[in-house]
Amino acid sequence: MINSREERYKEALKTCDCRVWISMIKALYLRRKDRLEQGKKMTDLDERYFKTAEENLYSELALSLGMKKDEMVSYIKGRCWQKHKRHIKNPLTLGKKGLGGFFILI
Repeated sequence: MINSREERYKEALKTCDCRVWISMIKALYLRRKDRLEQGKKMTDLDERYFKTAEENLYSELALSLGMKKDEMVSYIKGRCWQKHKRHIKNPLTLGKKGLGGFFILI
């Protein structure tokens, strides 16, 4: 099972598609959250691919936006917070997902 998961991670990273990387980061984040709630740690495999996907995403976005890679985390958090505030001001924009995925919107 781990090998198939690792193969999926490798394939996702090879796509060079930021949307795929974001999806992977979100899935691994939720997997880590579930494991922590069960009193378990994130597996080394998941941690390694989570960090790799984050690095790839931050590098690609920094290059595209003409920013430094180390500025990307604060930039993304700021953009997500702006998106979150818009949803709070207008609850009709929440849709079926609610606020569950707001942190990945850029």
